[in-house]
Amino acid sequence: MTSHDWLQTLHALPLFVFSYTCHQNVFSITNELDKPTRTRSALVCVIAVSVALTVYVFLGGAGYFTFGSMVEHDILSSYPAENGIVSTARLAISLVVTCCYPLQAHPCRACVTTIVKKLAPGPVDETLLHVGITTVFLIATGSIAFVVSDLGLILSVVGA
Repeated sequence: MTSHDWLQTLHALPLFVFSYTCHQNVFSITNELDKPTRTRSALVCVIAVSVALTVYVFLGGAGYFTFGSMVEHDILSSYPAENGIVSTARLAISLVVTCCYPLQAHPCRACVTTIVKKLAPGPVDETLLHVGITTVFLIATGSIAFVVSDLGLILSVVGA
């Protein structure tokens, strides 16, 4: 493989990362279903993916048909700020981001908690562990948010 092939592979990596970002939530969702069966779990997944696909295709298509390949990382910054529809879209994106953070933080904290419990030499205080991991997670992600000025770079790493 040449270095060009490796660069193309690394360039496509965020797409795969984004494709599997929320899959860890399937276990939590299945546990919260009333009478969880394989069929009901599959139906929830199909509905969720269908809704997300519809939204992404609509928004991505609208951006492409409006600006072509000149669309910016943040599609909403391409549109006029005083437009009411754009303001509504900004509000909707804020809601999505607000809901996505806990959806990623919950399984991440659960995984880290499990690892810490396995590696701990003795019993651990559950409350202290929960608060400690949550605090570290919030400080780390908050620091990234304060340092990075262009979220397009971060979102391109995770494939969004």
